[in-house]
Amino acid sequence: MISDLPWLLALAAIGFVVVAIVLAAVRPLVVDRRTSTRLPTSTERERLTSGVAGAHRVRLRITGHSPDTAPARARALGILPGSQYVFVVDRLLVSLSTAAGRAAIAHEIGHHRGWHPLLRVVLPAVALIGWPIAIASGVPYALVGGAVALPLYVLLVCAIERKTEHLADEYAGKHVGYTAMRDALEYLEATSSNRRHSGLARLLTTRPSFVARIAHLEALARDENVDDGDSSGSE
Repeated sequence: MISDLPWLLALAAIGFVVVAIVLAAVRPLVVDRRTSTRLPTSTERERLTSGVAGAHRVRLRITGHSPDTAPARARALGILPGSQYVFVVDRLLVSLSTAAGRAAIAHEIGHHRGWHPLLRVVLPAVALIGWPIAIASGVPYALVGGAVALPLYVLLVCAIERKTEHLADEYAGKHVGYTAMRDALEYLEATSSNRRHSGLARLLTTRPSFVARIAHLEALARDENVDDGDSSGSE
């Protein structure tokens, strides 16, 4: 029985990952059925997605409440083609300019274009499945090696997730304008209740600070010689 324990753990890990994948696929469908969620009007969709590549592949929804357990005001959900959603809280759109609102939507579309929601499921699955299977297969020092490598892998996953935020910002900057995306981030920073992280806590967060994101956008704008006063650029 003891000899079978690693394989039982491996099977349990696989089952857990399968459930996580199913939940990630079903979750946007559940949020879409909330009474506070609605389709944008044709005018709203044109205003919010004009010039943004890939917008036609995404199901845009406007909601009265956060689409996430965390107080997110815009969120890309869904991992299956045809069921990729962008949810945005209506209060955010009211508070932002047209360009900044479009940039916020473009940021979430950028997540889908980069398959970031799927990446959030796959990265933890690698460790959850790989480590028990390595132990069950008798790989030398798999137990000790995995225990040593796991904290480093967690730091790597957090770093990759922070990078996806920068990539989505860059996508929005290229399609809507760096100034528009910066304006959206400055508003989010001014109205956010999240405290800044420092030291080890900063390495364990999956989201870079708004200050870091704004600095990254400004560096991109300088590198690409983009007029910082022009927020109408599109592909």
